[in-house]
Amino acid sequence: MKIPGYLILLLMAACAATVEQPPAPERLAVAQRSDEVPPIALESVPEPQVAPLPAPHSRADETRGILELDPSGIARLGGNLAEKGALDRLLEQPPTAASLEALSYLRSPDLRAARDRVEASRTGFTQAADLAQLVQLYRAFATDLRVRVGPERSRRATASIAPSPNVDSLTGEIVRLSVATAFERLRIEVRDLAATARRAHADAVRLTEARAILREDLALQEGLVRVVRARFEAGTSNQAALLAFEARREKVRTGLALLEQTERAVRAEWNRLLHRAPDAPLTLPTSEPEPSPGVAVDVEAHNQEIRVARQTRDRAATAVRLAETMTLPRFDLGSSRFERERASDPHAFPEPGRMMPPRADFGVREAQVQEMRARAAAAEAALDARTDGALAHARGATAGVEKARLTLELFEREILPRREQALESARGAYEGNRSGYLDLQDAAERLLAARLGRADARRDYQYANAELLRATGAREE
Repeated sequence: MKIPGYLILLLMAACAATVEQPPAPERLAVAQRSDEVPPIALESVPEPQVAPLPAPHSRADETRGILELDPSGIARLGGNLAEKGALDRLLEQPPTAASLEALSYLRSPDLRAARDRVEASRTGFTQAADLAQLVQLYRAFATDLRVRVGPERSRRATASIAPSPNVDSLTGEIVRLSVATAFERLRIEVRDLAATARRAHADAVRLTEARAILREDLALQEGLVRVVRARFEAGTSNQAALLAFEARREKVRTGLALLEQTERAVRAEWNRLLHRAPDAPLTLPTSEPEPSPGVAVDVEAHNQEIRVARQTRDRAATAVRLAETMTLPRFDLGSSRFERERASDPHAFPEPGRMMPPRADFGVREAQVQEMRARAAAAEAALDARTDGALAHARGATAGVEKARLTLELFEREILPRREQALESARGAYEGNRSGYLDLQDAAERLLAARLGRADARRDYQYANAELLRATGAREE
């Protein structure tokens, strides 16, 4: 095929007119030699202080102020569980409430998942997801700058464009706050797990105590039935009295049977906390020491929900600074801080004295500043609401502990001694024919109710202390 001569002439003219564009570093060198636009003094710009990756938290940080056992005791317990079958051997003896807390902490799969989330927030830079395209815009700019001038000069040029606050430091601060928030959420799970373990231990103690009370009451009812039967056979009592006491005895036996059902539920809850099969064997406790009086805790400083709300507020304020740093216009209207770098590029800014037009995404970035400010205002309001709610919760929990303590003291010092004395008096009066069987039966029922009431008061006292831990966020300062 023969090519026409005029096409060959046009092709030769186009090749002669085409000038190869210099690479990015050479173009920057041309911009720096330009007399029309002052160059960026890269050599005089200090190295920006980039925030380092947050350090990982230790297990002691997770449990400090929450679990009763100290970190060294928890570590020793964890070392003992390393052997196969160690947990089963350990549960052959009834664990204390503090031990159940620590075992639940060591065995919980939910805490392992929460630790993974903390590590992901520490290393994955997931904070960009909820900042829309804000961080992505900065990354796109920084990537473009690195391609043209290299990574070292890119960092220094970025510092010359936005020296204060430094964008890398701001994004690093967002990472730090994101990690701190994830860690506080982990401590919330540790705190709630400790409170649940305390309640489960109190349920087990109440169960064993109630069983012992009903068994003692059953023995008492057996004795009363024998007394009434002997009087009936002697003709000094009637059949109605005998039937009434036999019915009372059967009622106690029914109560014991119901406790067997309750025991299965308590065991299943313990095994759930210990991440075992629901019917795995264990020994339930029969008693527990009274909780030591707690010290005054600064709720605003230790409550995890308040800390999360405060970190969210600080993170939103940092996002506002980040958005403003990348978007705040200069005095020459229509240009932002990131457009300043373009001023040294003759291909982007060919005529001296001419204002640089904004980039196509300038309006998007302005909208993001407004969005970040709205988020910061909402986070501030949420912090105030969370603080008020937590303080009210703490006041209610403190009052609940005091009420439970007074109730327990009332049963132990007044109600129970009086009911025991009343039963002895009623029994003596009945055996001496000074009163009827209804008085004796009423006194026995009142004593049983008082003993079970004391067991309930002990459990409620433990419940109240567990709720106080949830409300304050710490067991001690």
